[in-house]
Amino acid sequence: MIFTVGFVYGEVQDHGRRLLIVEAKSDAMQTTMARIDANVSFLADRAKEDRATILDRERR
Repeated sequence: MIFTVGFVYGEVQDHGRRLLIVEAKSDAMQTTMARIDANVSFLADRAKEDRATILDRERR
């Protein structure tokens, strides 16, 4: 029984450590995703402006 309790305790400690690592990586990915989202939004707006400019030139 002592072996089982020790094993379970070790597993819980290991899972806690691994969870902290995953949470840290998740926070970093959220920051990266926010930057990517901002860049995509900028590029989409830029593409709309470029298309509008091209259509305006073609009409003239």
